[in-house]
Amino acid sequence: MDRQKLAQLPGFVSSSNAVTKQLDKREVLDRMQKAGRDWLPVVTAQGQLDGVVDRSRLTASIILDVTNQLRAGSSH
Repeated sequence: MDRQKLAQLPGFVSSSNAVTKQLDKREVLDRMQKAGRDWLPVVTAQGQLDGVVDRSRLTASIILDVTNQLRAGSSH
């Protein structure tokens, strides 16, 4: 199947919209928001599929990060 046909498939996400593990969580959420998606593919430096990041899990992770920082800051 050629790239043009792939791009027409429902739910297709191009490699230009994919993210890497090196991006921070805020940037990934920003990309999801701009793309209007609840998930994005994660690719390796070589461009191979490495997994999928989901908005709900990412948001939960950020909330946990913030609460952990607040707890650490209040113990001083």
